[in-house]
Amino acid sequence: MKKHFKSHLGGFTLIELLVVVLIIGILVAIAYPKYEIAVMKSKMNTALPLMRAIKDANERYYMNNGKYTDDLGLLDVDIPEADIRYNETAGQACFSNGTGFDNLNGTYTPNAFIVGGSGCYWSNDKTCWITMYYNHSSKAGTIACGTNYSTHPKCEQVCKSLGY
Repeated sequence: MKKHFKSHLGGFTLIELLVVVLIIGILVAIAYPKYEIAVMKSKMNTALPLMRAIKDANERYYMNNGKYTDDLGLLDVDIPEADIRYNETAGQACFSNGTGFDNLNGTYTPNAFIVGGSGCYWSNDKTCWITMYYNHSSKAGTIACGTNYSTHPKCEQVCKSLGY
């Protein structure tokens, strides 16, 4: 007499798999916006020390020459070579980690400032920026946080978390 062994190895039902996928989807939908804000904040925090160094160096340049400069080569600060785009004369740098800065309008005293943050200024991306105004500009010594060209819905949260 042959014995028939019945397999009790069962799989997951389609409903069980759908429930698991749904739960994972909900968790991702909750976590991803917070992750995106953390990444933007990290990029801005990476750009800030370099921006402050450039601002301070450009203030010293102003004291010696009576004007600001966009040419980063004229400043007494070491600026790392950007790996995506670097224009020393225009005062622009973009790094592969998603951080960028631009020493804008340096020769026009009323509007002199440096801007940097989570992206490259000239890329027209939806990015978040911090603007540091030079001491002899129309907004002397102030720091602003916001977007350029377009708006990013998370930028306001990032600026608030940075204290701007």
